[in-house]
Amino acid sequence: MNINFLASVKLVKIPARLIYGNGLKFNMADTRSGKYLGKMKVTPMTLVNNPFYKNSKPIKSLYINDLWIIPFARRHNAGAEFVKFAKYLSKKNNCEGRIYTLAYNYENPGTPPHKFWRKMGFASTSKEENLILDEAIKNHASIPADMCMGTTMFLEKF
Repeated sequence: MNINFLASVKLVKIPARLIYGNGLKFNMADTRSGKYLGKMKVTPMTLVNNPFYKNSKPIKSLYINDLWIIPFARRHNAGAEFVKFAKYLSKKNNCEGRIYTLAYNYENPGTPPHKFWRKMGFASTSKEENLILDEAIKNHASIPADMCMGTTMFLEKF
């Protein structure tokens, strides 16, 4: 007796990139080539009297203490995918979507990442700095040298 089973096969779209890690340190790889694309380290932190969140009681926020994308993968949304993943981690770690980082390029201090973070929805506590960044993004201009130092930036809408 021959029995033929025909099962419907559901096609699953494999994502172009895979983020994997141990809870605080994550890596990204291209699923087609297997190439390493970058890393991100995060830490849930408790903030008190924060000027951005204007809180008097302690609140939790996810701190991105390292985000690095391999040069050939930059400008191809790899950083944006890490930020999207950080939003998920913030909620998973009871930070309610709050995220902050120090915008500073340790690898190349003369090339600040402030415009990247601003494009991702982050803001400084300084309205003037935010306006300068918005104009620099709009006009494809560099930011002033005095802003190349580290700036703490917070996710505005969470």
